[in-house]
Amino acid sequence: GVYMVDPVTIETIDHLIPGINTNRAMIDNEDNIWIGTASEGLVLIPNRNVKSYTFHQPQKEILSIFKTGNQLLAGNSNGDLYTINESKITKTVFGEFFSISNNKGEINRLRYIEPVGNKHLGLGFDNFTIKYDLVTGQKIFRKIDVNKAIAPAGKDSFIMATGRGTLLVDENFTILDSIWKYRSYSCIRTNQAYYIGSPNGLIKITRGHQPFIMANAIPELQTLVTKMCIDPLGDLWIATAGNGIFKLRN
Repeated sequence: GVYMVDPVTIETIDHLIPGINTNRAMIDNEDNIWIGTASEGLVLIPNRNVKSYTFHQPQKEILSIFKTGNQLLAGNSNGDLYTINESKITKTVFGEFFSISNNKGEINRLRYIEPVGNKHLGLGFDNFTIKYDLVTGQKIFRKIDVNKAIAPAGKDSFIMATGRGTLLVDENFTILDSIWKYRSYSCIRTNQAYYIGSPNGLIKITRGHQPFIMANAIPELQTLVTKMCIDPLGDLWIATAGNGIFKLRN
């Protein structure tokens, strides 16, 4: 299920869809709650009334969700992108890239959907990455695989967390540099530093300095970091796989 937590008291205030495995959750501008599940498709909770969209596909696992304007986008375990607009569902497939990716297997889960500019999305699959134009449908293919996360790194650059390391890329996802040469699951850049979620905890990297293992200062962060985000006050929120949620003040 999904737990709702008071950011001030850090107390649990609600538990949504208990008993169902979930992958992602977000609240849109109308306070609707969208939840990507591992077995029941995409769940919408508007005004605390549950509405579920079931896609006609062999598997119902939804791994990624993103909202832009009036559109809700969801990525599934078959590597398909579904767009929901006023209850109309359209499907975009990326099968033409499966055979030219590094790993030519059939498994190409769409693991993340993130904005990269005003009209483009970064789509991270198991075996490749796509820069997708929402208006024209143009697809820019890159052989960056084992994708986990993407985040802004500057005006025209991004950082990508992958199973092969954390990469610095330009606006077309061309690799510029390697920030961290080991497996990573999440990444973010704030206050001139890179924060990387590794299997063994959170890593802080500042140019010109040695990587700092955050667990040396906060032992509870010696665990898999699955997601990070910055709130309006500039504080860093850290979601872990086993030790809960942490906030590092700006």
